[in-house]
Amino acid sequence: MGENKGIEKLFKEYRLHFGLTQNAVEQLAKLKKNQYSRFESGRQKPRPHETKAVASIYGLEDYQLMNPNQRKPSLKSLPIKTQHAILNIRKSGTQPREKHEKIDLGKEIDKLIATGKLSRPITAKRLLELLPIAVREEINNESRRITDLLKRPPRCNKVKVVEKPEGETGAGNWYQIKE
Repeated sequence: MGENKGIEKLFKEYRLHFGLTQNAVEQLAKLKKNQYSRFESGRQKPRPHETKAVASIYGLEDYQLMNPNQRKPSLKSLPIKTQHAILNIRKSGTQPREKHEKIDLGKEIDKLIATGKLSRPITAKRLLELLPIAVREEINNESRRITDLLKRPPRCNKVKVVEKPEGETGAGNWYQIKE
């Protein structure tokens, strides 16, 4: 088990060093969906051929990858497909995360309510724009998720659907704090 624990850390160390996402490593190594994530978290032990597949995306042999003293290859010495994946990730602005943290959308909406953002009529789409970027990405920029939460308790007891204010544009429901 200790040996397996070491390979998890090495997998993650290499991935973060080169700025790759788990999904990118999975695709480059031709692994099944979420399989690399299970390796990195320790929920699944990689078989020898899977370790070789992961090592190959860094241009290494499996025994080289498992050696903690092995120097990481330079970006230029990586296989072409890996170089392209790294460049595409950098261009898109995606930042690989060390640890994926679930975002509580309800708490974020409660913060907006507490700060008075709903004291005047506002649409779910505009509320979405007020959320931090990480939260918007987590919910795939779907204002529907905000609408769903505003219509359910406990928020439906604090917020009401109101008429669209005159001169305003925007489709969908308008929300405001109950007085």
